[in-house]
Amino acid sequence: MTARGSCVVVGAGPWGLAAAVALREAGHAVRLLDDGRHAAGHAAAGMLGPWSETEPGRPDLRDELFRAAAAWPDFAAGLSSDGSDTGYHPSGTIHVAIGGEQIGPLRRRAEQMTRPDDDHRWLGGRALRALDSGIGPGVGGGIHLPDEHQVDPRRLITALAARAERAGVERLSAAAARIDMVDGRARGVHDDAGTLHPGRVVLAAGWRSAELSDRVPLRGVKGQIIRLRADSVTDLPCRHIIRTGDVYVVPRPSGEVVIGATMEERTDRHALAGDVHRLLEDAFRAVPGLSELPIVETSAGVRPAPADGAPALGRDADDVIWATGGFRHGILLAPLVGTAACAAVAGEPIAISAWDPARFTPTVPRTAAAT
Repeated sequence: MTARGSCVVVGAGPWGLAAAVALREAGHAVRLLDDGRHAAGHAAAGMLGPWSETEPGRPDLRDELFRAAAAWPDFAAGLSSDGSDTGYHPSGTIHVAIGGEQIGPLRRRAEQMTRPDDDHRWLGGRALRALDSGIGPGVGGGIHLPDEHQVDPRRLITALAARAERAGVERLSAAAARIDMVDGRARGVHDDAGTLHPGRVVLAAGWRSAELSDRVPLRGVKGQIIRLRADSVTDLPCRHIIRTGDVYVVPRPSGEVVIGATMEERTDRHALAGDVHRLLEDAFRAVPGLSELPIVETSAGVRPAPADGAPALGRDADDVIWATGGFRHGILLAPLVGTAACAAVAGEPIAISAWDPARFTPTVPRTAAAT
């Protein structure tokens, strides 16, 4: 493969790996800087739910979430074609209302979010339990979303990393310290050992991308997760992803069950006893059988959240390519990242204008080493 140019990708989470793979397969020489920290995707549940994750009043985000969901089967198949397993599973999702107080809000959300081709309908509690016998008796109704599925983010990261290695991406254990600027343009990255890695710069380090440039205002939003384990898929207490307004339950074919997640304006990675208790309590109301499973892990991740809630996917005024800000939608949006990164490096117009990094008030890249 003849190199078209050099790129240095900062961050080895799902978006960084997806960008690195796409750029390498497009003919670029790619160096990936991995600081060794777990990306937010390592803690994610991996729900592929465009309807569930869409916010009222955000049609731009809604449309892209649905586009990403439609791309997922081919994206997963492409990664699985050489033996990797992303854990993609067409489980379907059921949104449930527990008690009469949750029925009204969920019905209103359904009315607000309905699109002409949506395949969902309101069902009573008895009908929901006929679909999935694990749903608790306190559920009074809900919405079945047969086209909302899941992927295992940890397997996804492993599959993308294997694809990157096979493609010839050079992966280095190094933390980015500052962007190298030449005549007002980013031309590489200095790592924490002082080594310069020249090339087009792709920032995909999640919320920590803001340590290298202030062009996109990012904050970290913590989410706590609990993992349970059933002996086999036949011992899972539910078959669908079950969501309430407070919690979600994601059963995997492997027997793992993921429960989450909190939303906290902080960046530590501690799972706290009180929050774990509340998540479990809410989950048991939706799926009582969870109480019989052992806890195998509690963890926390930090989501990258831009100030306006939309991702940053494109080129800024300093010629830095941003690939971060997926917030709650990072795994779902992963199939769109590689194409967008390649387009940005090629100087093509930004396909999703609402995600243009240049939409924010310009500041300047940080030139001092990140702390």
